[in-house]
Amino acid sequence: MIGAIIQARMGSSRLPGKVLLDLHSKPVLWHVISRVSKAAYLDKTIVATTKKSEDDAIVDFCNRQKIPVFRGSENDVLDRFYQCAKSYAISEIVRVTADCPLHDPRVIDYVIGEYRKGGYDYVTNTLEYTYPDGLDIEVFSFQSLEDAWKNAKLGSEREHVTPYIRNSLSMKKKNVYAPKKYPIYRFTLDTREDFLFISKLFEGIGTDIFGLEDIFDYLNTHPDLLTINQHIASNEGYFISLIDDAKSVVLRTDRLYLRQLLPTDASETYCQWLNDPEVNRFLETKHTSVNELKLYIAEKWKSRECVFFGIFLKETNIHIGNVKLEPIFFDKKEATIGIMIGNPVWWGKGICTEAVKSVVNYAFSTMNLHKICLGVVSENMAAINCYKNAGFGIEKTEPLTGVNAAPDREKFIMSILNTKDKTGE
Repeated sequence: MIGAIIQARMGSSRLPGKVLLDLHSKPVLWHVISRVSKAAYLDKTIVATTKKSEDDAIVDFCNRQKIPVFRGSENDVLDRFYQCAKSYAISEIVRVTADCPLHDPRVIDYVIGEYRKGGYDYVTNTLEYTYPDGLDIEVFSFQSLEDAWKNAKLGSEREHVTPYIRNSLSMKKKNVYAPKKYPIYRFTLDTREDFLFISKLFEGIGTDIFGLEDIFDYLNTHPDLLTINQHIASNEGYFISLIDDAKSVVLRTDRLYLRQLLPTDASETYCQWLNDPEVNRFLETKHTSVNELKLYIAEKWKSRECVFFGIFLKETNIHIGNVKLEPIFFDKKEATIGIMIGNPVWWGKGICTEAVKSVVNYAFSTMNLHKICLGVVSENMAAINCYKNAGFGIEKTEPLTGVNAAPDREKFIMSILNTKDKTGE
């Protein structure tokens, strides 16, 4: 049996209670269920919510509408999906989120149809977006879900259900592409601006029953609506989870391990690196105390736009340097990188390249970043060679500005792109 599981909860940091907001005289969740249920391939549609008391309202709504409802973990959504699918004996799962009231059942059937054609474990239209954000559909087997449920360990894998499946090398996956080129507009509901945009769409079109083409027909004659919410970054919650994951992992290479720096890593030796003219001559650092350093590391720990790895020698556990990804842009899936090896005794030994490669590989394979870049002073050949050896190329040069500016000084802008096949096939 193939069933859609719609994950829904009242808790939302940006727009609390959004799934039951009144949209064109009916709750948002009613529209999601109504649209999803019209997909011809579906045998059953179930709402999966949490056991929290605030979600009693969702259960009451589903009971009144005679919609099957399941209650499970609030934060381990993977477990909620698994237990729901197992309870209802669903062999093929269609994952839907309750903050997407503009779903088109024809798109759902298209993705399900592609899943059934090829013997896939997982088929989606989100590995590479060719539909607007808010028409996201994932179809996967119960066996794939069970494998993820048994083996997924990271917080993002438990909270967002499918990352383990999407990243698995053993599963057969496919991305479904739209039959025509659509603008990748934002049709999802996370903020007040989103709700205003979607409400005006319903009001303007004047009915509950319309599809993707009807939306674009209306927007073509009312482009002013796009100014309401199209500036908002998509899937921010998922990317925040990936950054949180990165702060708990340990990256290992032949000679090193890298982990998130902690305030307790602030030391007199670390301060000496920052204050050593030979180490920091291409940095703009000042005299730094241990207490200032502790506060700085604590600030980076809390940041949702930074991952700050310390570099440690495997054999001795000695802290010899740092690699920092900052800032991390959710909307562009980009970051900048910087590295410092504190003790000159480790310069010229490939440590820098080894550490940078490790962080870049993690950022591309697990954090789903698409590009990493940096600016480096042209005479800093040691750093330039380090990044070149790690796969970076020189994108452009530009004059050096600020206190270090001089007519004959310039900066290299270097970057590296994620060349991973995004289709997953």
